[in-house]
Amino acid sequence: GGSGITFYQGPDDPAAPPQAMHDNTVRYNIVLNVKDGSGRKNQHGIEVGGSGYADPTLVWNNSVYYNVLSNITHIGFRSKAMAPPPGHGRFSWRWLNNVLHECGVGFSTVFQTDHLTNVTNKAEQIANNIFSAPQLAHRDGWAVNRVPGSGDVWENNLYWPNGQFCFGLCAWPGEAPCSNCTDYTGFVKAGAVGNGSMLKDPLFPNGSRAPWGLQPEGGSPARRAGVTVAVGVPPRDVAGRWLAQGLPPDIGAFLIS
Repeated sequence: GGSGITFYQGPDDPAAPPQAMHDNTVRYNIVLNVKDGSGRKNQHGIEVGGSGYADPTLVWNNSVYYNVLSNITHIGFRSKAMAPPPGHGRFSWRWLNNVLHECGVGFSTVFQTDHLTNVTNKAEQIANNIFSAPQLAHRDGWAVNRVPGSGDVWENNLYWPNGQFCFGLCAWPGEAPCSNCTDYTGFVKAGAVGNGSMLKDPLFPNGSRAPWGLQPEGGSPARRAGVTVAVGVPPRDVAGRWLAQGLPPDIGAFLIS
């Protein structure tokens, strides 16, 4: 098991002092081939949040942007983060302008950590990402726009199944789980895809390989299809090229020429 990058708040010892997790930035990383043959299914590209006796009131204003993840056995992005405390912004974590290709699950979000039974909401922003060719599902988790009081915002992401499964939804009480992962229409109607998002081919070059082959070609529907985010995202893409200013951003981690 293991993760490419981990920001994990703990520890499991309730007598230990709580740890803060705020104002962190994870950017310009290439995470490839995170695998394990043990069958534990605990391989993640980037994992954040907490376990055990973490304190959600100490988590705010963290950002993950312009990263490329590919060939991750289990989960590309995995989050256990909750809403930030009052006075510390709207989101605990922002996931912006990343590419997740051939991961088991693109994004898995968990409602609460092991011992935080009093947590009632989450607040993360997931925008301008490309989720392509998942081996299991694009998204999975208790907080896929299903948790009462959830402040999660999903917007302007591009999903492309590429012959693989589409979306997985953990069942909330009173709801049936998604049994037909190719029923994209029903998923869109449910609003779980998010505002401004699309189910389209990002147009990676034929025979493309990560990381640089995951730059969409010029006619990609991802071009100028992102949402502008107020997070202080730098003016360069993951390849170091200057981004266009004053125009809607491209979806994904690369400038689309």
